[in-house]
Amino acid sequence: MKRLLLLTAVVMLGALHVSQAEAASAIKGKSLYQEICQKCHTQGGDGGVMVPSDKKKSEWEDFFNGDQHGGDPEMWEKLTRKKKKDLLLFFINYAIDSEKPDECG
Repeated sequence: MKRLLLLTAVVMLGALHVSQAEAASAIKGKSLYQEICQKCHTQGGDGGVMVPSDKKKSEWEDFFNGDQHGGDPEMWEKLTRKKKKDLLLFFINYAIDSEKPDECG
């Protein structure tokens, strides 16, 4: 019985660690936005200005789940699933209908 409890605890801790490692991070999303997205999505940039406060949370979810990057699809395809999740969480956290809309300067 003790072995079963120990094994269960080890499995649960392992699952928690994996879950945290895969969890999206708005902080990482903001960093990606500043590092990658703002190369084109700024005033006068090829992609036009795009900031989190441009849309509502649900609109960002639709955008990220749809044909979101028609201008440079190769750039979008290069991003890992994790990075896309990080970006989405950043945009949702600072959307116009969030508690803290932001333009991420």
